[in-house]
Formats: sequence, C-alpha cells, structure tokens
Amino acid sequence: MREHVLSAVGRILLKLIGGSRNERMVRARMAVVREKVHVTDDRLLQEYRQLVRQAAGDADAEQWVKAAEELKLVPLAAKDWLRGKTADFHRRLGQGESTESILPEAFATVRFASWLARNHRQFDVQFVAGQVLHEGNIAEEATGEGKTIACYPAIYLAVLNGMKVHLVTVNDYLVKRDRDFCAPIFDLLGVRVGAIQQPMGAAERQVEYACDVIYGTNSEFGFDYLRDNMKLSVAEQVQVGRQDYAIIDEVDNILIDEARTPLIISGPAFGNVDRYRKSDGVARELIKRHHAYQQASGRVEALKRSVKALEGEIDKARGPEQEAATKKQEKAQGELARAEQALERVTKYYEVELDKKSVHLTHEGVSAAQEIAGVGSFYVGANMEWPHLLDQSLRAHVVYERDKDYVVRGGDVVIVDEFTGRLMEGREWSDGLHQAVEAKEHVPVKEENQTLATITLQNLFKLYRKLAGMTGTAVTEAEEFVKIYNLDVVAVPTHRPVNRMDYEDVIYRTADEKYDALVEEISEFSKRGRPVLVGTTSIEKSEKLSQMLTRRHGVVYEVLNARPENAAREAEIVALAGQQHRLKSGSKTMVGNVTIATNMAGRGTDIKLAPAVVFGNCKVPSLERLAELGVAPQSLFPPGTTKCCLYCPEHDPATKCAHCFKPKIDADFPLRGRTDCRHDVPCGLHIVGTERHEARRIDNQLRGRSGRQGDPGSSRFFLSLRDDLLAIFAGEWTIKVLGWLGMEEGMAIENKRVSRGIARAQKKVEQRNFDIRKNLLEYDEVMDHQRKYFYGRRQQVLAGRDIETSVREMIRQTIADAVADYLDGSYPRRCIAEWVRQKLELSVRPDQIHGETAEDLETIERELREMAKAEAASTINITIGEYADPSVDPKEWDLKGLVSWAMSRFRVNVSQNQLRKMDPQEMEKVLTDSAWAYIDSVDFSPMGRYLTEGFASKALAEWARNKFGVELAPAELPDDDPAAAEERIRAAVEAAYLRREIEYPPSYAIDLTVGQAGADNVYALKSLCEWANQKYDAGWSTEAVAGKSVEQVRDQLIALSEQFLTGGRLEETVDAFLDGRGVSVDAGAAVEWAHTRFDTTLTDGELQGEGLREALVRAGRAFLRRELTELERFVLLQIYDTSWKDHLLAIDHLKGAIGLRGFAEQDPKIAYKKEGFRLFEEMLSSVRAKVTDMVFKARLSAEAEMTSVYQVSHLVHEQLTGYDHLAQEMAAQQEAARPRKIETIIRGQPKVGRNDPCPCGSGKKFKKCCGRNL
Repeated sequence: MREHVLSAVGRILLKLIGGSRNERMVRARMAVVREKVHVTDDRLLQEYRQLVRQAAGDADAEQWVKAAEELKLVPLAAKDWLRGKTADFHRRLGQGESTESILPEAFATVRFASWLARNHRQFDVQFVAGQVLHEGNIAEEATGEGKTIACYPAIYLAVLNGMKVHLVTVNDYLVKRDRDFCAPIFDLLGVRVGAIQQPMGAAERQVEYACDVIYGTNSEFGFDYLRDNMKLSVAEQVQVGRQDYAIIDEVDNILIDEARTPLIISGPAFGNVDRYRKSDGVARELIKRHHAYQQASGRVEALKRSVKALEGEIDKARGPEQEAATKKQEKAQGELARAEQALERVTKYYEVELDKKSVHLTHEGVSAAQEIAGVGSFYVGANMEWPHLLDQSLRAHVVYERDKDYVVRGGDVVIVDEFTGRLMEGREWSDGLHQAVEAKEHVPVKEENQTLATITLQNLFKLYRKLAGMTGTAVTEAEEFVKIYNLDVVAVPTHRPVNRMDYEDVIYRTADEKYDALVEEISEFSKRGRPVLVGTTSIEKSEKLSQMLTRRHGVVYEVLNARPENAAREAEIVALAGQQHRLKSGSKTMVGNVTIATNMAGRGTDIKLAPAVVFGNCKVPSLERLAELGVAPQSLFPPGTTKCCLYCPEHDPATKCAHCFKPKIDADFPLRGRTDCRHDVPCGLHIVGTERHEARRIDNQLRGRSGRQGDPGSSRFFLSLRDDLLAIFAGEWTIKVLGWLGMEEGMAIENKRVSRGIARAQKKVEQRNFDIRKNLLEYDEVMDHQRKYFYGRRQQVLAGRDIETSVREMIRQTIADAVADYLDGSYPRRCIAEWVRQKLELSVRPDQIHGETAEDLETIERELREMAKAEAASTINITIGEYADPSVDPKEWDLKGLVSWAMSRFRVNVSQNQLRKMDPQEMEKVLTDSAWAYIDSVDFSPMGRYLTEGFASKALAEWARNKFGVELAPAELPDDDPAAAEERIRAAVEAAYLRREIEYPPSYAIDLTVGQAGADNVYALKSLCEWANQKYDAGWSTEAVAGKSVEQVRDQLIALSEQFLTGGRLEETVDAFLDGRGVSVDAGAAVEWAHTRFDTTLTDGELQGEGLREALVRAGRAFLRRELTELERFVLLQIYDTSWKDHLLAIDHLKGAIGLRGFAEQDPKIAYKKEGFRLFEEMLSSVRAKVTDMVFKARLSAEAEMTSVYQVSHLVHEQLTGYDHLAQEMAAQQEAARPRKIETIIRGQPKVGRNDPCPCGSGKKFKKCCGRNL
C-alpha cells in the first residue's frame, strides 16, 4: 500500500514539473521539428516543383511534376539546387551565423534529399534523435525505428561545420550496406561518403579518409590511428590526425561490451612456447586428482538442495504427507552429514571462481604440481613462472569451454563473443591464456608477442572532439555513459506504439525441465503460424535445443550462431525470421519459421513480418476502402501498415473506437484486442529467451526484435535455478528459493520474490562489470597520458616541425640533469654504493655511507664490511630453507643447488658430500663463516679514488668531453656552484652545436657527390655546384671547381656556410629582396620569393604574427641547415620508436607483476601509476641521452634509408581474460586490504576448566595433564 501511495505521489510531482527530464528534453526537440522543420519542408517542395516545371519547359509541366514526385526524378538542376543549399549553409556559417539557426533548414534539406534519392523521409522522432546526436549525446531508439537514417541530419550539420565524421558500426557488412545506402543521398548534397573495409591497403584508405563522412568499424579506425603513429612519413599516414566527430552505432555494444578489449598491434617477442605444453600436462594430472573432490563437493551441494526443497514441502504439507516429508528430510540430513565427512577426507587441489572465470592452486595443489612437474620449488629462480602458467592452464580446462567460449577452426582457436555469439576473428586472450587453450586443444601454440602499440576503445573515442551514439538499449547503462564518457542518454519515443506483450518469466527447478518446456512452447507457437525467434547464450545450447526440436516434433528451423556455415548467412537467416513456410510439401497449412540464434545475432538487420503473420483485419486498408468506410486517413498509419489494439494511443472505450476502421470491418474489435490478444497474442513474432543474460539490456535487445513499427508481438523467458546467472551470482539464494517453494519436478513457477531476486543478480553483475571497466580505465590513464604525449611529439618530428628547438631543449635538459647528478654532493657516495653492490652484492643507500674524504676510507670500509656480513648471514638463513627444508626428507634436499648458489653468491667452496653430513643449522654456520671470510678478503682500496678532492668535477668534465666533444677543465666546473658549472657547459655545447650547423651541410653535400663518385667526376661536380649556388649563391661553375681537392672544396663551402649563418649574409640577402621591392612587398610576393630562393613553402598564415623580415630570415635559416635537420629527424624517429617499443615491453612486464604489490599492503593501482610514470620518465631521459649523443656524432650516408623498428605480426582486438586479469587482481587485493570489522571469536568446543577431566582421555585433571604448562 505504501509503495502505491509513493508511486502516485511521484506521478503527480512529475506532472506538475512537466514530466520527467527525458520527456521534457524530447518535447523541446519535437517542438523544433514541428514548428520550424515542417515549414521548411513545404518551402523546399515548392522550390523543387518549380525546378521540375522549368525542366519540363512545355504545357504539360504539372504532369512532369506529378511524375517526378512519383518516380523521384532528380533533374540536373535539382542536384545543383541542393548542392547550392550546402554552399549557402557554408557561406552563412562562415559569416558568423550559428549552427542552431540553420538547423531546421539543414534537417529539412536532408529529409528532402533522402526522399529524392531513396524514397523515404525521416520521421519526426528521427529528427529528435538527430538533434540528440548533434548535441553530442546518445539517442536510445527502439529496434526498427531507423537508427541508420536518423543520424544523417547530425552528420550533415557536422560536415557543414568543417568536421570529418566517422560513423562507427559493428562489422564490415553493415559498413558497406550503410555506406551504399546513404551515398546517393549525400551525393545530392555535395557530401562525399567513404567506407573503410578490412582488406584495404594504405592507398585505398587514404582515398576513403579524404571523404567528408567515413563508415568503418571501431577496430579499423583504432588500428589506423595506431598504424599512423608508426609510419615514417606524413605522406604514408591515412587519417592525418583528424579525430573530429564520431557517431557510434550500437554504442552500448562498442563502449560497454567491448570497453575491456584493447586494440593491440604486436610483434615477435622472445619466449618458448613449449612451456605451455608442459604446463598443460601438469594441469591434466591435477584435474584427474581433483576429480574425487569435485564429485564429493557436487554430492554435498545436491544434498543441501534436497534438504532445502524438503523444508519447503514440510511447510506446505499437512498430516501424513508432512510426516513422510519429514522422514525424507531426516534421511537426507543423515546423508548430507556423511557426504560432508567424506568431503573432508579428500584433497582439494585448486579453487574455482566461476564469476571471475579464474582458477587458483591451493597449498596442496602447489605441492602436487611441483611433484608432477619435477622441477623443484616453484618459487626459486627460473621456476617462478610455473604458478602463473598452471593457473592459466587450469582456467583453460576448467572454466573455458569449447563451443561456448571458443571454437577450433582450421587449427586455430577462435573466440566467441559472449554478448553476440559471433566469432571474433583476430582476437586473442591476454596473459598467456590463449596459448594455454591452444595447448589444451592440441593445436599449434602461437608464439607470444610483445605490444608495439595499444589503445583501449574507451580512450580511442575520447580522442574525438565530439562524440555521440545511438542504440536500442542504453538507459540501463546511462550512469556509466555519463561518468566515463560524459554522454547523456535520451530515450526517443517510437514512431508508432510498441505492441509487444512481455510475459512474466517462467522458472523451473532444473535445466532439463526448462528445455522440455522450451521445446513445447516453440512447437506450439510455430504451429499457430507465428514465427519464433529463440535466443540462446552459446553455440552448444543452440545446437542442443535444435536437436531436441527435430527429435520430438520434427520442427524445421534455422540456426544462427558462430559456426562459419551459419555466420556467413546471417543477413539471409535474419531476413527470413519473420516469415512462414508450408508444414509439408504440398500442404496448405502454414507454420511460422523458427530461428535459433545466439544473443543479439543479426543485430543491425530488421526482422520484417510476412503479410500473413499479422491478422488481416489489423492492416490499414487502401485509401479507397477507407473512404468507403468513412474513415479519414492518418499519416501515422498509412495504408499497408499495422494498426494494433494492444497499446493503441487512440483507444476510445466510450465510442468503441468509432473513428477507426477496425470496428467497421470486425465487430470484435477493439475489445478483443484489449483483452484476448493481451492474454495470448495471436499474431506477430514471438521471442523465446532460454535464460537471462547477466546484463538487462541484452535481454531487452532480444525482446526488441519483436514489435517493430507498431507490429504485434510477444516475448517470454524460460529460466532454471541452475542457469549460469543464478548458479554463479546467486547460488546460496537459489537454495533459499527451494526452501520457500518446495518445488516439485516439472513444476513451473511465476513468483515475484524470484523475479526480484533475478533482477538483483543482474544489477549486481552490471555493477561489478561497471567497476571493472572503470578500474581498467583508471589503470589505462597511465598509458593514455603517455601515448598522447609520445604520439604528439613523434608527429611533430614526422612533420619536421620545430626539430631544432626540440634538439636544443634536449641538450639543455641533458646538461641540467648531468650537473644535478654529478654535483648534488652525493655523487662520490653513490659511486661507492655501486662499487659495493657489484663487488659484494650488497644494497646500501648513499646516506648509509659516513664519510666524504680520503681520511674516512678506513671507517667506511669497516662499516661496509659489517653491513655485508650482516646481509650475508640474513640471506643464508632465509635461503638455506629453500634447498634444505627441515620438514622434508633429507634425501630430497637440493644440495647441488645450494652448493651452486653459495659459490656464485659468496665464492664459498664446499662440496655436497660435506653438506650431506650436516643438519641445516650446521650448514648455515659453515656457509656463514665462509661468506664472512670472503668478505674480509675483498680489497677495498680501489674505492679510495671516489673520495679524492674534486672527483665529481673531474667526472662531469669527462662526461662533457665524451658526450659533446668539448674540453673543459675541472676547475671550470666548481662542485660548490652547480649553476655556474651548468652555464659553462651549456655555453661550450652551444658553440659546438653552432659549429655542427655550419659544417654538417657542406660535408654531407660533398659526401653525396664527389665523396661518392670522385673529385674528377664531371656529373658529381656539376651536382655539387648546383647545390652550392642554390644554398649560398656561390656562382660556382664546374670549371672553377675542377682540379681542387675535396678538402679545399669542403673548406670553401664551410666558409660560405659560416658567412650565411653567423656572418650576416643571410640577413643581407633578405634585406636586398625587401629593399628591392620597396613599399610594395606583400605576403604573397614574400611567399613566392621564399619558395624560389630557399626552396621553402610558406603560407600567408605563417607570415602573420611576426615581422615579414623575421619570417624570411627564419625560413632561410631552416633552408641553410636542412641537411642537419633531416639527420636530426632521422635520429629522433629511430630513437623515439626504439625507446617506445622497449617501454611498452617494460609496461607489459609491469602489468604482469604489479599485482604482487598487494601482498606488501600497497595499493596496486597507485603503485602501477607510480611505476608507469617512473618508467616513462626513464624512457624520456634515455631518449634525451641517446639523441644528444647521436646528433653530435652521426652522419647520413647516401645509402641511408629509414626503416621501421616495428615488425608487426598481429593486429589483435584483444579479448581480455574474463573480466581482465589486471583489474580483477587489483580489485581483489584492494578488497583484501580494506579494514574489517573485528568479529567475536566463538569457541568450537566448550571451555575446559582446570579441574575438569583432561580431554585427551588420560583420566587426570586438566591442570595435571595437558594444561600443566598453560
């Protein structure tokens, strides 16, 4: 009662404020359509008619108009007229008119072009969706409402604003279909439409990306973005960095379902695939041993359910029946107690978590695995990868099922999409799971790869300046769209009412009972002539159901799942899903087609109903027939459409719908439609769900296949308490259900408590999945920031922008880092710490070293020896147990390994025979004494050089000489004045760099010409003279240079270069041009002169913001040092790409190990961000060090050719393992680290008093026996 009152109050409040927020948003946008777009519609039609009249040019112009409108003729003048509209919109926007002011006219223009080119007009609700997309939000439109064409107005507006539009859809078939459909429409408007298909090469892609609108899949757009950032020249790139506006079709599928699946370009990495086969063999043996525990555990679970079910029967039964049920319960409880005792006696080798799709070895499992593998401890040296390998092998066997999670085809393991049931070609599970599954299935195990480039779909679409999406199901995920993508969701009303009856779920106790009921339901509805679409969750279940239909009723059906022979016919199968066929050949009886499909298969293709599937009297008759009946035609229900009474908005019980044609044809209506039809829908497509999906919107998507555009339909889900959703996420709850209901075999239930429980389970899973996606995004923030920064810098280098500035900044930063490193006061102590680490493998911090002068050497030596001895004693104490565990039979001790370790670590020379006679304590003493003797023998005198006066300044001067070739005395670099030292080095390096700018271009030109062909080669001399004349206006001829040595020519060119760069000749050349032009110099003339004199392409825009002279001098300087710039560009790209590749490998390793930080009570997420940032900073520092080394020493040869460091072997849309191993591990560890409420410890047995008999059975008092020492 209270809930009804609150609901009523809520409705009243909503009415007072004008409806819900969604209703108000829709109403405001619908007002724009009806008040402004419709007016423009009429005006455009009149203009078109006038154009046709002019094209006709005779007295029959009106007949021409009528024929043109019927046949959608497009005179050339009409095409020019529509393109003129586009040009006019461009002009108005360029003059400052707002996009919103031209929106109604632009929308109407698109509708008119659609009508001419494709004989359809966008509905008003589609224009509402278009506005939602234009505003950068998500439009939720029901299935069959025409999302494909609803986006055209938003696309057109974006193109008018100069934006490239990427229309993202789910597969190549839809890309081609949708592009081909819209191309004629946009062609009328002067808008070019392209499509990216998977087999296309780079040249074809460049052509398509040059279009205004580009259709493609998320994978193609993402891989092109990554590949562009691996290219060696701008000319090779296809997207050219344009991420303006993306409209995502089926946005929930791409941004939610696939948000955890990064795009990865990978290349070969080092690794041995044999380890996966070895691990698979160990896993098989473990599974065999675990079978006893699995059987005992299953027996306990089954008995628990029986006990609970009997409790429900006892509550319901009375008299003798209750007594019989009680006896059954007592018997079952006895069996349960025995089964639990039996369970305690068997060994559990691994723990299975089905909800996380993970398997972990128990302590007993690790011991057994070590024995089976025969490699010793898994936690020593090279064996430390075994636990991870075994976890993956066990997951492959235990929680990943063939024909459900993957199929094997042609020797390859192909993943099946858990949401769509489609094969996901080219995707691989991460973290070695894919190789584990390949080993399980005895197919070739692919080599592991290292990441060369990667991006998650979440961060890919965040690159776009504007983002929007459309789908049939988004409201249930609205919160995530807002939080993650800042996209609001607007539910757009349907064009016609949805007339689908969604019946209550039917729930059975077991899966077998459910399948029996499913087969009967499908057969019954098909015999009525109604098509049936059956949604299943796996290939295995779709095939099981199809076999049962054939065996029991001989039902003819189509199966649509990931099997290649079925997937290839997807569009054809879906197109026939709403049709009928003859019961038998020659029979007049028509039955409905039965289509068994995995979830969402056929998405993007409408299921259209055959005429006979809908009751004939529900079809709107012709205009002539309506006139005979005295009924006015309606634009919402034109002739041929369905007008169903189920949820008709025009229902008028007072007049029995006298305004409608149906009561005039059939007196049973509208009453029959509002009563009998609702109870048992007689026509339309019937949807059967075989179980609930973990996400509510997937269920809604299946339901949405029925009831499109006002057609009647129905849906019903069949569940069992053993379905995956309930078994995994609500296992204990289902046992309680049995206690409530006491279900009998074969009995179906419809219970509100059960329905609410299922809804709770779905919400729980949705929240869990949201947390995982959010967690993954937070982890990827590290790579996202780094990727944007790196790709931005790389693109700058690729385009040749500000390379000199970048190199100078690197030199400055490198010098600053070196001065800070050498002259921070701790450099000598750091050198000592490193020396000790190498000599004694002792980790010591610089602040633990007390002393800074040569007089302190003795003290430092004594302290370090003491620290080394303490470290050695501790290490031996910890390590010896790994090789000689006191709890293990001494025969199994690894004495050989212990001897080897002692020799390599402490140079201890002891034999296995000697150790075999000792216990672990004696071994420890012998090894410790020997290690200490070795430490005492180490000569510490070489360490004294680090304590000499001025050591840091000498080291810094040596660094500057080796790196930059500059000679500086240590006295010039005072260790007590780092700023002065930095300034001195910088001045010397600047001078050296200037000299490099002067000398390198002439040297390169000589090497390229006479250096290759010889000084007496006429053609080489001619090329050199042309180069010198263009560069320095030298006025050289071949005759003037002939006879001179290469060194003489080089010296002359260097002198000319110096005159231009430092002697003022460049400025004189520019001033001569400007003075010669007088006051008439303008930007255009300057651009032309710069092109001729400096071979440089400038634009008017580049000359704005600075003086004309300064711009020309800058262009001239760039021309004079062009050869050095090309060298720097070459060096930068090679070093950038090599360093980035190595950095990505380091990040891969970090991901694999960061989860262990949880055991050290660190937040893995924070640790990952810190470590990722540190690795990136180290990469940038390494880049600076390598670049500043190379630019002073490297030179390009004539044969030098830039080659990519990326050896691409795989383009993988990676399927993360379950719900992403990284995010899962971090979430679990964070959960474990949370503070817990301290619970009172409850004794399992009564407390024994001091004077009570001792529990051991000795007959003595406790205080005299086992309690004596307590």
